[in-house]
Amino acid sequence: CFAGDARKAVAYFARLGFKCPESYNPAEFLVDLVSIDTTSAETEVNSWKKIKMLYRVWQKESQHKHGKSLPPLSPTTGANDAKENKDAKTEKEEEEKGSKKKR
Repeated sequence: CFAGDARKAVAYFARLGFKCPESYNPAEFLVDLVSIDTTSAETEVNSWKKIKMLYRVWQKESQHKHGKSLPPLSPTTGANDAKENKDAKTEKEEEEKGSKKKR
């Protein structure tokens, strides 16, 4: 969601409301900013919302700068995937528990 001088990335995202904390590694901050947090279904949904918002901002800026629009994010990504991923994770955990009991 950022295309430019790496030294300007932290300031760019701060203007969008994502300020890098003091004494925090900027590279780690940027990776965390665009990563999906799968620790819970709620954090995963919130991560997707943040990424979609950043993508929309990038789309608008790209259209303004280059006169063309970027395609929307895939309709198969986002909030529905959080539930599907959670269900798949639960199924896998149950399968692993079952195989451990058989041992």
